[in-house]
Amino acid sequence: MPWAALALAGPACGDPKTSHDAAIAAAPLSSTEPKPKLGSHPAPERQVPIDDRSGRLTAEQRGALLAKLESHANDNLAALIVPTLSGETVEQLADRTFKSWQLGDNGILVVIAIQEKQSRIETGRGIGGIITDDQTHQILLDHLNPHLRQGDFYGGLDETFDAVVALLSVQKWQIKCERMLEDPSAPNKPRYYVCREAVP
Repeated sequence: MPWAALALAGPACGDPKTSHDAAIAAAPLSSTEPKPKLGSHPAPERQVPIDDRSGRLTAEQRGALLAKLESHANDNLAALIVPTLSGETVEQLADRTFKSWQLGDNGILVVIAIQEKQSRIETGRGIGGIITDDQTHQILLDHLNPHLRQGDFYGGLDETFDAVVALLSVQKWQIKCERMLEDPSAPNKPRYYVCREAVP
């Protein structure tokens, strides 16, 4: 079974119904199986921002990823790799882990479930208002899952974090530019010059 990308750029800290609108793309529960209840398994306790429960990352690789996350501390990035979902959906695990780790409005959590071949990006309220479901889904398809198919978990996470940070930077610049253009007190300048001033 190929790797499936489940992405939601929604309010992870809100109502579970709101946070879990995306459909399961792989390994769906059959109609005869009881659907696991939200919170039926304890959320993993956070050890470090890169929490590899499967042993797929070397110490050097974890260190390199941690150094990358420290350079983007404002975005509060984190990752969880688990051997299996143990009967849960990846959505449930991502939602509860996000809350348990208290990643907050600017948090971004990448979850990888190896046995089920599923991946997901969970985001806080602040991020969900900047990047869309389709964009986070495409990041998984383009930057994470190709590496996972080769067994390269480090390369997948490294490229995924880069893609998320780059997308956030562009989206934040666009939002800032639009706000500057809408400001009635702003000087009457061509759009190009206003948006150039918005570059961080």
